[in-house]
Amino acid sequence: MIAIYYYYLFLFLVLLAPFLLLKKKARAGLGQKLGFINKQLKQKCRLLKGCVWFHAVSVGEFNAILPLR
Repeated sequence: MIAIYYYYLFLFLVLLAPFLLLKKKARAGLGQKLGFINKQLKQKCRLLKGCVWFHAVSVGEFNAILPLR
């Protein structure tokens, strides 16, 4: 049963991929998602070396980590 699900999922993605690649919004940031970083971003990252990044999803999480700065 699970093999059938994976088969249809694979088929769906293979058929849908060309349409997604033609849409500009779907292509945005594709290089970064695949691990390619442009020179400008690399330079900015070098300036931030030694920094700690926190990821907050909600306003409550943001307010909780605000005193850590």
